[in-house]
Amino acid sequence: MIRFLLHILLFISLGACTVENKKSPKVLVKEQVKNIGTISISDTTKVDFRIYNVGGAILKIDSVSASCECTVPNFVKRNIAPNDSADLTVSFAPLAGGDFEKAIVLKSNIDSVFTILKFRGTVKDENHNKNQH
Repeated sequence: MIRFLLHILLFISLGACTVENKKSPKVLVKEQVKNIGTISISDTTKVDFRIYNVGGAILKIDSVSASCECTVPNFVKRNIAPNDSADLTVSFAPLAGGDFEKAIVLKSNIDSVFTILKFRGTVKDENHNKNQH
């Protein structure tokens, strides 16, 4: 009988955990890493990410930061309702030629706190090539 009651308590406690998880916010970004291809060093490029809240509570974005000063995130909507989304636009003004990978860090009220988004590509430096010939 005691074993039966313990099983029932375990079942109820697992059910409570499942209900609690549904009431938490959850971030979904379909493309967390984007390859933007080859860009010119003279161009400022915009990279867009769509952030979805697939959880059951409001997703609160506390901060959005970039891995370097050549990358500037623009994110207006700070609270995302369940089953809603918001757009994050990142401006990238390259400082040097070559391959690159940049990171954007979202700090929010999800369990893992941080969500990392990345974009990568190659910067073509036309001025560098002219000086070599």
